[in-house]
Amino acid sequence: MQLTGTPGVTPHCTIPFGSPLMNRLFTVPSAFTETTGRAHWEALIRARAIENLAYVLAPAQGGYHLSGRETHGNSMIVDPWGVVLDRLPRGSGVVIAGVNPSYQDNLRKSLPALKHRTVHRI
Repeated sequence: MQLTGTPGVTPHCTIPFGSPLMNRLFTVPSAFTETTGRAHWEALIRARAIENLAYVLAPAQGGYHLSGRETHGNSMIVDPWGVVLDRLPRGSGVVIAGVNPSYQDNLRKSLPALKHRTVHRI
């Protein structure tokens, strides 16, 4: 899996269709402003990984835009324990990390929180 990003362009995540990774990870693309991104982006992404015991691919726009807006960037890949495996603070580039299904399975067995989820229909 890989993330690519270019300032001012929506980040792109590549996962082969039908890949066994599809039930083990998810993406959270963003364009946080510099102020809120600096304060919250990494904490929010790490929390999503931990609460879902999943890998999170987080492509993020970063840089200055023609409108004058500045976005934070900090594209990253986070493991199910909340560890940042790779990151691109800002600019064009690629973020790459491996996925370890055995590690994820062991975490999910030792912390069965996902089994206790309940869907409430309104």
